Amino acid sequence: MSASAWYPLVPLAIAVAALVVREGTRVQPGDPKRQHASSEFVAPDLALLGARAPASEQELAVEVGRSSARLGEFGVLRVRSGSAVARAEDAGWTLELALELPESLQQPGELELRLRTRGVQTSAVPGCRTASMRGTWAADSLGGDVQFDASWMRLPGGVARLQGVIGIAGWKLGREGAGAGLEDELPLALELQLVPRGTRR
Repeated sequence: MSASAWYPLVPLAIAVAALVVREGTRVQPGDPKRQHASSEFVAPDLALLGARAPASEQELAVEVGRSSARLGEFGVLRVRSGSAVARAEDAGWTLELALELPESLQQPGELELRLRTRGVQTSAVPGCRTASMRGTWAADSLGGDVQFDASWMRLPGGVARLQGVIGIAGWKLGREGAGAGLEDELPLALELQLVPRGTRR
């Protein structure tokens, strides 16, 4: 048989080769139930998610832009500056804070707080502790003692957050155009964010 007799069979050979390649590379359909089945949810270990306190004493600075304070009906006080020293493993800490009084008060200036923890306790939330804080407050020529309960939580990167409400007694305040009154106890709500000294954010 001459070579020209094979020419009609060339298209058939090409078609057979293409069919073999296609069938050899075809993805076999799987079980739809198996494809869309979700794996069992495994709850993360909360103890691993909680940021741990440092093993040595640590100095922290209050992040002014990420901290806030509110003095009862007198409104928001601007956090001017603040610092803290945390003992190893957050076994206790001291806090110094300066708050700028609002212009609506007849007594402009600063409110300064110096606080120290007492009775630090761990909580069910990883990285969170509660404590009673005691110390002093001062505004102009006035001052006194304060005590309040606070919560202190560690976040990733060494960041710490402190929350609590202080009752300040014996502080004579008033608004412009209104008579000044002696409050039995002014509530001061704090929400502070602190970072290790030297941290750039």
